[in-house]
Amino acid sequence: LELAARYYTEQSQDYTVSELIQAGAEAQIPDRFIRQAIKDIKTKQQQKLEQQKQIKRRLRIFSNIGLAIASIITFWSIGTYNHLTHVAAQTEAALNQLENQLQRRADLIPQLIDLTKTYAQHEQQIITQLIQARKDYLQAIDLEQKTIAAMIVNRSIDTFYRYAATDIKLQSSQLFINLQYEITGTENLIAVERMRYNQTVQKYNQAIDLFPQSLIAKLGRFEQL
Repeated sequence: LELAARYYTEQSQDYTVSELIQAGAEAQIPDRFIRQAIKDIKTKQQQKLEQQKQIKRRLRIFSNIGLAIASIITFWSIGTYNHLTHVAAQTEAALNQLENQLQRRADLIPQLIDLTKTYAQHEQQIITQLIQARKDYLQAIDLEQKTIAAMIVNRSIDTFYRYAATDIKLQSSQLFINLQYEITGTENLIAVERMRYNQTVQKYNQAIDLFPQSLIAKLGRFEQL
């Protein structure tokens, strides 16, 4: 009822030009002023409509710009996250390769132990050191523990080599010569894989430190290595 009453009021207040001129004549207002007033009102109404259209156009433009910016940010965020994930996967793969070579070296220790038992049974300390070094490496869980255990393996192998340098019979053994080649080759591979791992870690750390990638890194919980 309220809405219907408002429509009726608006309709009842809608006058024709002739009605306005007649009313103006009764008020002794010349018709040219009436016509000019009607023209001015129509001009203002037209201007108001144009302003409303301009506002709507601007709102559409701003809305489109906002959607474009949101789309760009979304696609950039997805691309950045995928890139960081890829770099992290490369780092993990490089670490696995390094650990494979470290494991290979640790697996050579039983052969060193057999050589020591064969040619130097009295060097029980070397045998014990080799056994313990390999055991520590195999029991290492995380990267820090494996790094420390790998250093112990290095020292135990160096101890064996120092002894071998004083044992001419051991040095002339074909088993020792072959094993030495294997160990040397493994050490070279370890050096190469360690270098690759360090390079991938550096690349990964740089990727998550750079702004604005660091924002995605924090949201994705990528942490420094």
